[in-house]
Amino acid sequence: MRSLQLFCVAFWVASTTAFTTTPQSQFHIASSALSMAKLPTYDKKIERWSPASEEESAANAYDAIGTLLRQGPKAYFTRVSDADLYDQACLKFMAQEKCSYQMAQGNLDRMNENMQDWMFERMEAEKKGRKIDYVKLDMKDVTLTVVWGGFITLVLGRVLFLYFTGGYDI
Repeated sequence: MRSLQLFCVAFWVASTTAFTTTPQSQFHIASSALSMAKLPTYDKKIERWSPASEEESAANAYDAIGTLLRQGPKAYFTRVSDADLYDQACLKFMAQEKCSYQMAQGNLDRMNENMQDWMFERMEAEKKGRKIDYVKLDMKDVTLTVVWGGFITLVLGRVLFLYFTGGYDI
């Protein structure tokens, strides 16, 4: 019975992030469009997107750890598993939406984390004439995520340790 209680508490804590909403501080007025000269171009011969300049490429973007901190492990593993496809998707999004590489990264990371929430947030933001800034890294959220993740890891690790050493029956 106690193991069921521990499992329920661990499941509840792990699933609380699924019901959070986007804070209003992530909204800003839509005015960050790039000029047409800085947009990536598509080369039909090699079937690849290429950045217009080095400033608007992956070299000027946040790294995979930034993805992990902003959107979590699902977006991180999606990005790391095929870095070239991720880069091409960012460049394509950048060209279609006329935004910066980092803004494309933030949107792609959010979409990889939870596509339905990303689409809903995007539609709501468009209705209000705003864009959501997924690039901004809120240190309060990072701290809370690390603390909760550490706590869950300790609890689950302890339960597994006791189970496998015979000190606790599940």
